Amino acid sequence: MDIFLDKKAKPWLIEVNQSPSFETDSPLDEKVKKNLLVQTIKLLGLNWKRKNKYINAYRIEMQKRLTGQPRASLEEREQLRLKKLRIKDKYEMKNLENFERIYPLPPADLENRPEARELQDKYDTLIHYSKDIWAETAAGGFARRRPELEKPIIFGNSPKKNLDSGKGKDSS
Repeated sequence: MDIFLDKKAKPWLIEVNQSPSFETDSPLDEKVKKNLLVQTIKLLGLNWKRKNKYINAYRIEMQKRLTGQPRASLEEREQLRLKKLRIKDKYEMKNLENFERIYPLPPADLENRPEARELQDKYDTLIHYSKDIWAETAAGGFARRRPELEKPIIFGNSPKKNLDSGKGKDSS
């Protein structure tokens, strides 16, 4: 993980490495990495009780499928998904500690700050492309190029080509 400290000593996350090293070179390094891990695990709500609850729910769902019991309707599943999302959001906001939530932006921000909608749209675009790329690479690589992945993603005033196009800056 790479962090930048601005002139007010506020940390800014630059990147999170896919395979980070948790070796420590100093007591400060150990403290930072330990707190990051502890707070992340807490924020994610990782614990044995939650894991067992998930496993049991999965088993029940598989048993229903095997016995031919009807599944919940699309509408019921969507209502359940939204309920779980509200519970998750409430939990995350309560347990942020030293984290700052940047996505999705809170509804109040989207309603009251015009620049927030633009930022949310940028995040949505990045997530859309990352899911697309993940799906294609997980399915055996970039066997077929998709035209929409060749469109530039524009942030600020400098249009740049998408990372997989290999063309660097856009000349337009």
